[in-house]
Amino acid sequence: MAEIHHTLATLFPDRIDIGLGRAPGGSAEVTNALNDNFLQAVYKMPDLVQELLAYIDQTVSHIHASPVPNTPPSTWLLGTSKKSAELAAKLGMSYAFGQWMSDTDGTEAITLYHDQFTPRTKGSQANSMMTIAALCAETIEKAMLLAKSLFLWQQQVNHGHGNDGIPSIQVASQYTLESDEQKKVRRICTKDDCR
Repeated sequence: MAEIHHTLATLFPDRIDIGLGRAPGGSAEVTNALNDNFLQAVYKMPDLVQELLAYIDQTVSHIHASPVPNTPPSTWLLGTSKKSAELAAKLGMSYAFGQWMSDTDGTEAITLYHDQFTPRTKGSQANSMMTIAALCAETIEKAMLLAKSLFLWQQQVNHGHGNDGIPSIQVASQYTLESDEQKKVRRICTKDDCR
Protein backbone atom coordinates (compact mmCIF):
# COMPACT_ATOMS: atom_id res chain seq x y z
CA MET A 1 0.00 0.00 0.00
CA ALA A 2 2.84 2.41 0.83
CA GLU A 3 4.59 1.74 -2.50
CA ILE A 4 1.39 2.23 -4.50
CA HIS A 5 0.63 5.54 -2.79
CA HIS A 6 4.26 6.68 -3.02
CA THR A 7 4.16 5.98 -6.76
CA LEU A 8 0.96 7.99 -7.13
CA ALA A 9 2.39 10.81 -4.97
CA THR A 10 5.49 10.85 -7.21
CA LEU A 11 3.37 11.10 -10.35
CA PHE A 12 0.86 13.57 -8.87
CA PRO A 13 2.61 15.63 -6.16
CA ASP A 14 0.45 17.12 -3.37
CA ARG A 15 -2.66 15.38 -4.73
CA ILE A 16 -2.65 11.93 -3.12
CA ASP A 17 -4.32 10.93 0.16
CA ILE A 18 -4.56 7.59 1.93
CA GLY A 19 -7.81 6.98 3.77
CA LEU A 20 -7.86 4.21 6.36
CA GLY A 21 -10.89 2.95 8.23
CA ARG A 22 -11.70 0.19 10.66
CA ALA A 23 -15.07 -0.75 9.16
CA PRO A 24 -15.07 -2.73 5.92
CA GLY A 25 -18.47 -1.42 4.80
CA GLY A 26 -21.48 -3.56 4.02
CA SER A 27 -23.45 -5.92 6.19
CA ALA A 28 -22.08 -8.21 8.88
CA GLU A 29 -22.65 -11.16 6.55
CA VAL A 30 -20.52 -9.61 3.81
CA THR A 31 -17.81 -8.67 6.30
CA ASN A 32 -17.60 -12.24 7.59
CA ALA A 33 -17.62 -13.67 4.08
CA LEU A 34 -14.70 -11.45 3.04
CA ASN A 35 -12.65 -11.84 6.20
CA ASP A 36 -13.31 -14.47 8.85
CA ASN A 37 -10.66 -12.81 11.06
CA PHE A 38 -12.27 -9.37 10.96
CA LEU A 39 -12.52 -8.92 14.74
CA GLN A 40 -8.89 -9.87 15.23
CA ALA A 41 -7.92 -7.32 12.55
CA VAL A 42 -9.97 -4.65 14.35
CA TYR A 43 -7.93 -5.17 17.50
CA LYS A 44 -4.68 -5.00 15.50
CA MET A 45 -5.66 -1.91 13.55
CA PRO A 46 -3.71 0.67 15.60
CA ASP A 47 -0.53 -1.39 15.16
CA LEU A 48 -1.19 -1.92 11.45
CA VAL A 49 -1.76 1.81 10.92
CA GLN A 50 1.49 2.63 12.75
CA GLU A 51 3.33 0.13 10.56
CA LEU A 52 1.95 1.72 7.39
CA LEU A 53 2.84 5.21 8.65
CA ALA A 54 6.43 4.05 9.24
CA TYR A 55 6.66 3.05 5.56
CA ILE A 56 4.99 6.26 4.39
CA ASP A 57 7.28 8.40 6.56
CA GLN A 58 10.38 6.33 5.65
CA THR A 59 11.24 5.62 9.28
CA VAL A 60 11.84 1.90 8.69
CA SER A 61 15.59 1.50 8.27
CA HIS A 62 15.81 -1.83 6.47
CA ILE A 63 12.95 -1.47 3.92
CA HIS A 64 11.96 1.50 1.76
CA ALA A 65 8.64 1.95 0.00
CA SER A 66 9.94 3.11 -3.38
CA PRO A 67 9.76 5.44 -5.13
CA VAL A 68 10.11 8.07 -2.43
CA PRO A 69 8.06 11.16 -3.36
CA ASN A 70 9.16 14.69 -2.48
CA THR A 71 5.85 15.10 -0.67
CA PRO A 72 4.43 11.93 0.91
CA PRO A 73 0.72 11.22 0.60
CA SER A 74 -1.53 12.69 3.28
CA THR A 75 -2.88 10.07 5.67
CA TRP A 76 -6.44 10.16 6.93
CA LEU A 77 -8.20 8.03 9.50
CA LEU A 78 -11.88 7.59 8.74
CA GLY A 79 -14.11 7.02 11.73
CA THR A 80 -17.44 7.43 13.49
CA SER A 81 -16.43 7.61 17.14
CA LYS A 82 -14.32 9.36 19.73
CA LYS A 83 -12.08 6.28 19.77
CA SER A 84 -11.12 6.80 16.12
CA ALA A 85 -10.63 10.53 16.76
CA GLU A 86 -8.26 9.74 19.62
CA LEU A 87 -6.27 7.31 17.46
CA ALA A 88 -5.94 9.82 14.61
CA ALA A 89 -4.80 12.52 17.07
CA LYS A 90 -2.30 10.20 18.77
CA LEU A 91 -0.80 9.12 15.43
CA GLY A 92 -0.72 12.64 13.98
CA MET A 93 -3.06 11.78 11.11
CA SER A 94 -5.83 13.82 9.52
CA TYR A 95 -9.33 12.77 10.63
CA ALA A 96 -12.58 12.38 8.70
CA PHE A 97 -15.74 11.81 10.73
CA GLY A 98 -18.54 9.92 8.91
CA GLN A 99 -21.60 11.73 10.28
CA TRP A 100 -23.80 10.25 7.56
CA MET A 101 -23.36 6.76 9.03
CA SER A 102 -23.26 7.56 12.75
CA ASP A 103 -25.66 8.45 15.54
CA THR A 104 -22.77 10.01 17.46
CA ASP A 105 -22.34 13.79 17.53
CA GLY A 106 -19.40 14.32 15.18
CA THR A 107 -18.55 17.76 16.52
CA GLU A 108 -17.53 16.21 19.85
CA ALA A 109 -15.23 13.71 18.13
CA ILE A 110 -13.64 16.39 15.95
CA THR A 111 -13.13 18.71 18.94
CA LEU A 112 -11.50 15.85 20.84
CA TYR A 113 -9.25 15.16 17.84
CA HIS A 114 -8.07 18.79 17.68
CA ASP A 115 -7.56 18.98 21.45
CA GLN A 116 -5.42 15.82 21.53
CA PHE A 117 -3.57 16.15 18.21
CA THR A 118 0.15 15.34 18.35
CA PRO A 119 2.18 16.21 15.22
CA ARG A 120 3.75 13.14 13.61
CA THR A 121 6.19 15.06 11.46
CA LYS A 122 7.71 18.50 11.70
CA GLY A 123 5.20 21.15 10.70
CA SER A 124 2.19 18.81 10.53
CA GLN A 125 -1.09 20.21 11.79
CA ALA A 126 -4.48 18.86 12.76
CA ASN A 127 -6.71 18.53 9.71
CA SER A 128 -10.29 17.31 9.92
CA MET A 129 -13.50 17.06 7.98
CA MET A 130 -17.03 15.82 8.58
CA THR A 131 -18.79 13.85 5.87
CA ILE A 132 -22.57 14.14 5.62
CA ALA A 133 -25.35 12.84 3.42
CA ALA A 134 -27.45 15.33 1.52
CA LEU A 135 -30.84 14.92 -0.12
CA CYS A 136 -31.91 17.55 -2.65
CA ALA A 137 -35.51 18.04 -3.72
CA GLU A 138 -37.87 20.83 -4.76
CA THR A 139 -39.98 20.47 -1.60
CA ILE A 140 -39.70 19.10 1.92
CA GLU A 141 -42.30 16.46 1.06
CA LYS A 142 -40.23 15.20 -1.88
CA ALA A 143 -37.10 15.20 0.27
CA MET A 144 -38.94 13.13 2.88
CA LEU A 145 -39.89 10.59 0.19
CA LEU A 146 -36.25 10.39 -0.88
CA ALA A 147 -35.27 9.89 2.76
CA LYS A 148 -37.91 7.16 3.12
CA SER A 149 -36.58 5.42 0.00
CA LEU A 150 -33.02 5.58 1.36
CA PHE A 151 -34.18 4.30 4.77
CA LEU A 152 -35.97 1.31 3.20
CA TRP A 153 -32.85 0.39 1.25
CA GLN A 154 -30.69 0.66 4.39
CA GLN A 155 -33.10 -1.67 6.19
CA GLN A 156 -32.96 -4.16 3.32
CA VAL A 157 -29.14 -4.10 3.33
CA ASN A 158 -29.05 -4.54 7.12
CA HIS A 159 -31.14 -7.69 6.70
CA GLY A 160 -29.00 -9.16 3.91
CA HIS A 161 -31.13 -7.88 1.02
CA GLY A 162 -31.01 -4.72 -1.07
CA ASN A 163 -29.25 -6.18 -4.10
CA ASP A 164 -31.92 -4.69 -6.35
CA GLY A 165 -30.86 -1.15 -5.45
CA ILE A 166 -32.61 1.70 -3.71
CA PRO A 167 -36.43 1.36 -3.83
CA SER A 168 -38.17 3.87 -6.06
CA ILE A 169 -40.11 6.78 -4.61
CA GLN A 170 -43.30 5.02 -5.76
CA VAL A 171 -42.40 1.89 -3.75
CA ALA A 172 -41.37 4.00 -0.75
CA SER A 173 -44.61 5.99 -0.81
CA GLN A 174 -46.64 2.75 -0.56
CA TYR A 175 -44.70 1.48 2.48
CA THR A 176 -46.26 2.20 5.88
CA LEU A 177 -43.65 3.11 8.47
CA GLU A 178 -43.86 2.04 12.11
CA SER A 179 -43.47 4.88 14.63
CA ASP A 180 -39.80 4.07 15.36
CA GLU A 181 -39.12 3.93 11.62
CA GLN A 182 -40.78 7.33 11.14
CA LYS A 183 -38.34 8.80 13.68
CA LYS A 184 -35.39 7.36 11.76
CA VAL A 185 -36.65 8.78 8.46
CA ARG A 186 -37.19 12.19 10.07
CA ARG A 187 -33.62 12.00 11.36
CA ILE A 188 -32.38 11.53 7.79
CA CYS A 189 -34.25 14.64 6.70
CA THR A 190 -35.57 17.00 9.37
CA LYS A 191 -37.35 20.24 8.52
CA ASP A 192 -34.33 22.17 9.83
CA ASP A 193 -32.07 20.27 7.43
CA CYS A 194 -34.36 20.29 4.39
CA ARG A 195 -34.17 23.53 2.46
